[in-house]
Amino acid sequence: MASLGSVTSLGVGSGFELQQMLEDFRKIDEQPIENMKNEITVIEERMTKYDEVEAKLIAVKSHALTLSLGSNFLERTVASSDEEIATATVLSGAAVTSSSIEILRMATKSSWQTAGVASVDTSTYIPTSQVSTTGFGNADSASISDEEEVMSITYGSGDSVRTISMILPQGSTLNDIVDAINADSVNQDGAGGTYVTASAFQGEDGLFYLRIASTAEGSVESNRVMVTVQPEDFQFKAPAVQFSYTLGDGEAVAVSVEADTTFNGLADAINSDVKNAGITAKVINDGSKENPYRLVLTANGTGEDNRIVISGMQMTEVQGAEGASLNAEISAEGIIYQRQTNTEIDDIIQGAKLTLKKEGEVTITTSANDELVRTEIIELIKAYNDAIQEIRSHSRYNTETKEWGILATSYSIKGLPTELNGLMTSVVETGTGIKSLFNLGVSINRDGSITIDEEILDTAIAQNREGLAALFVTNEETGRPGLGDILNEKLRNLTSSTGMIRTETDFSVTEQSRLEKDIEEATARLDKRYALLGRQFVELDMYIGQMNAQANYLTSIFSSYDSSNQKS
Repeated sequence: MASLGSVTSLGVGSGFELQQMLEDFRKIDEQPIENMKNEITVIEERMTKYDEVEAKLIAVKSHALTLSLGSNFLERTVASSDEEIATATVLSGAAVTSSSIEILRMATKSSWQTAGVASVDTSTYIPTSQVSTTGFGNADSASISDEEEVMSITYGSGDSVRTISMILPQGSTLNDIVDAINADSVNQDGAGGTYVTASAFQGEDGLFYLRIASTAEGSVESNRVMVTVQPEDFQFKAPAVQFSYTLGDGEAVAVSVEADTTFNGLADAINSDVKNAGITAKVINDGSKENPYRLVLTANGTGEDNRIVISGMQMTEVQGAEGASLNAEISAEGIIYQRQTNTEIDDIIQGAKLTLKKEGEVTITTSANDELVRTEIIELIKAYNDAIQEIRSHSRYNTETKEWGILATSYSIKGLPTELNGLMTSVVETGTGIKSLFNLGVSINRDGSITIDEEILDTAIAQNREGLAALFVTNEETGRPGLGDILNEKLRNLTSSTGMIRTETDFSVTEQSRLEKDIEEATARLDKRYALLGRQFVELDMYIGQMNAQANYLTSIFSSYDSSNQKS
């Protein structure tokens, strides 16, 4: 309550309860304001209830929308008689069927392997030749150096290594070096031949180079050729070798291998090659006591389209050897199918995608997913009952509290149960034995709620799926609306931003704002009035106080006069 402009001593002068009188007067004058505040409380409660009703209606709408979608009546489930042999997924609308298949062969990945070696650091390419890195314009006249040079060549390894050392005179040409190497006594094998052969050759650039190569065949340590002491301006390097592979019908991919590349190094080079066509290289340990390490090349994908063919490297084919097929092989209804993969096989059983796990016989069964539709119908009924119960329980007269419900004056919302009941019992000309919810076991109770006999519903679902779908789903050819769309459209209008619920809420907001403004103005008027009245009561108190003082004075004089007369 406002201060009333009171003074704490108001009433002292007059002896009256003037302050209490002011407060009592104001309390009476504030009653209309209190009534408006109570109206606001009711409005706020009503708006809260509008939100709750809207939520209930949206729940009904959600189930109606789900049932209006034809795809939900085409949902399927799929089961495998043995998921260790094969599994499957199924598309909506797939034929309801059972298919027996036999997996005769799984699709495999093409693979190759090298012979075993003792260590992952074993060289995959032992150099058996060396080539000069500097070219000369003429093999007979161009001098390789203006000074005397020393050159050493080793052949073989370990205890059997031979070292060919020579001094190259100033002005030696390529052919001079060729003759010196070929004629060196250490290079003679005692059978009229040499261990290494030196020769000059002309490169693609037109210059002449020196090649030193083992006369024996095979990239083995006993044929290793190295230039261990090289002339300062006449360097040598083992030439890189190449091997190639093809993947399926693709083009050959060449891989360059430098001298003394290890097994691990070659695997890394293959895997990191930007031209890698789809293979993976790795070094495995097969567990053998001796030479357990092998380089294995495996296709990333299965099937003949990913068959690897190796050229230029000693490897043995493992999976796919001797022409064995890499494709999966499946027998279905007496027909043999070959497929490149074990997964996503979607053209053997209509509407189903197979994933093969192992060889064997298995049955794939596709069934209608009736549980989805069944659950949605039951939930639609439940949501409808919740909605009308919410509305009716708050719009009827309560005999116990002797009060009307908060929605009793919201006549448009109060009438919704009757309107929704009419929609729920709509008859749809489906051309089948199912034309309304009554054919699904629905009955109307006296309070407007709906009960459904689930046994009748289950029979209808099992015996007339097409009729069930026709009841809820709009016929696009004829334009005949289904019950799902009838309900969804009506509830969409009711719960939209311009619908009935929002209109009622907006009206309440406007009414609340008007009342709040009226309260503010009425309070301001009372504050002004009682500020003035407070001042007037102060003046009254002072005046009565003065009168009382005069009365007391006169009384005192009269008392003194009477006392004097009595003495005389």
